[in-house]
Amino acid sequence: VEVDANADKDDVLIPGIKENIERTGVHSGDSFCVYPPQNISQKVMDTLVDYTKRIAVALRVVGLMNIQFVVKDEKVYIIEVNPRASRTVPILSKVTKIPMVQIAMQVILGDKLADLPYGTGVSPTTNLIAVKAPVFSFVKLGDVDVALTPEMKSTGEVLGIDTKYDRAMLKAFLGAGFRFNETGKVIFSVNDHAKAEGVKYAKYFESKGFELVATKGTAKYLSDQGIVCSELASVDIIAIQEMMKRDEIAFVVNIPTKGKDIRRAGFKLRTLAERLKVPCFTCYDTVGAYMMAMEAYIEEEPLTYEPIAYYC
Repeated sequence: VEVDANADKDDVLIPGIKENIERTGVHSGDSFCVYPPQNISQKVMDTLVDYTKRIAVALRVVGLMNIQFVVKDEKVYIIEVNPRASRTVPILSKVTKIPMVQIAMQVILGDKLADLPYGTGVSPTTNLIAVKAPVFSFVKLGDVDVALTPEMKSTGEVLGIDTKYDRAMLKAFLGAGFRFNETGKVIFSVNDHAKAEGVKYAKYFESKGFELVATKGTAKYLSDQGIVCSELASVDIIAIQEMMKRDEIAFVVNIPTKGKDIRRAGFKLRTLAERLKVPCFTCYDTVGAYMMAMEAYIEEEPLTYEPIAYYC
């Protein structure tokens, strides 16, 4: 979870709180995120606000600040506090209509938040739901692993907005250049620690009529769980490349065993998918978000692209 705030030594203004879709271990800049949070209890929200104010006052922050939190089992942990503007300030200013930079300048010049039009505390939300999606440039960067890690790799971002969460998510995926195939093969290749968690995703895609293919260990594990899954005898990159070129591969789910190693089959598989514009997911949380967007896509209800005020 991320909080961007303005502070004046005595109080804070929090225009909004953002929930990152991907779990801790993925850089927030490379994560999908949603405003306002969709899976956080009021108790946790109150704690986030309390911690933000106490930290701001203790550090005597004047102007913008950004705090990154981890939430697990209703308990809030602090990752880092940045007494500066973050890359999310423009997005939050846009979707909340609160000019955070202007307010920061007024506070720095001596005004108090309580005397300004936007007040203090957490600003109220509207019907608008906004989803930020990262955009990458891996095709132009040789030997950069597309796997999501604590190292930020995205080079831009897009915004999907709507009054419904799934439609905002769909717009974000589409804006980031993802495609939605309703048929085809799904390649699963995941490390041993991630196999059990992958079962529910494999079952979902099986129920949607996709053909599952997997590397040897993953194929055996999924088959043992009663999922129909054929085995790739080996990660034959040339053969997979031809299938991708024929649009036979809908997308790839690859949870890496190790980090960047250009000699490993997993690295080659991820790189190939990126270059041929086949969706490749290296974090299950992104897969879950993609599934949500896919459900909205299958509904075939026309998407609207109106000014932000339309959705508020």
